[in-house]
Amino acid sequence: MIWTYRVVRDEIGRYSVREVYQERDGTLITYSKTPAAPIGSSAEDLLHQMQSFRDAFELPILSIAELEAVLSKQENKRTEKPGASISLQELKAELGLEPEFA
Repeated sequence: MIWTYRVVRDEIGRYSVREVYQERDGTLITYSKTPAAPIGSSAEDLLHQMQSFRDAFELPILSIAELEAVLSKQENKRTEKPGASISLQELKAELGLEPEFA
């Protein structure tokens, strides 16, 4: 998993920097629902974080709607049940665990 700061536009047109989490292949995992705030344990640490925020402007701007659409599509794929289902009795008969009755 990797994460980056990204500039994100919300539903009413406001922009913020948020953390976006992705698999190494680029598949979206999630994003922070609240904007990130620059906080550092030292002035140097804060400066480094501010540079990371600035780097977010080099990437395409995302929208909450786009992020939610991608996550929703991925959730639908995970909940789809592939193939037909059979009853427990049919499975047991298929595996030879109990005799079939006519």
